Amino acid sequence: MISDFEALTFYKELRDVLAETGFSWVLDEVDAEVRLGKTEAKRIRVSERDVPSDFLLRTETRHGKPTTFTGSVEYTAQERLGLLIDAIERASIDVAELHEAAVQILLKASSAGYAERSITEISFVDPVTGEARESSTPETRQKLSAASARLRPLLQEIRREL
Repeated sequence: MISDFEALTFYKELRDVLAETGFSWVLDEVDAEVRLGKTEAKRIRVSERDVPSDFLLRTETRHGKPTTFTGSVEYTAQERLGLLIDAIERASIDVAELHEAAVQILLKASSAGYAERSITEISFVDPVTGEARESSTPETRQKLSAASARLRPLLQEIRREL
């Protein structure tokens, strides 16, 4: 298990790499999650008095049933690093797999037709504006796949240490 200091060091180094490579939007998402904190439930026994405590006479305190309250607590250094690793996987490895899956689905659909078709490029289009958000070419898919193959074991190794 890595120490808090090591987790913070990895966290900062990964943040720097993401910021330098145009993935600042991933950092924004992780920062928002870290700011919110994680939700934690606590069971608390609530007490009540017959009269307000402002009065001079003491009254007997009655204890009610335990009640569950939720609150927000900060993520630990290891948990923050885990959140960042999850976000990196979704923004890189999962995207590479999405590109490959889209090609396979389209190839399967096109082979059900009369003639074999070749798919060279896929454009991911915004459903509202109709603007192309991203294009998937064979070169793009190859780069994403290679980066994913290098990145996956590194992230898994860090995760094992958490």
